[in-house]
Amino acid sequence: MLDRLQISVPEDRRVRWNESGHARIELPHERDDAREYLAAQLAALGDDWAEHIVIL
Repeated sequence: MLDRLQISVPEDRRVRWNESGHARIELPHERDDAREYLAAQLAALGDDWAEHIVIL
């Protein structure tokens, strides 16, 4: 799902899960609605994303 979320990002710039299971996703510019924006992007990939990913 993380790879699908980053489909428009060049592969060598994509983030990966770290050893603790976290991934820091940086948006191209600062957004006041960053959490909501990311949640909408994940929802477009699958309605069960919240069972696997927590947005902090």
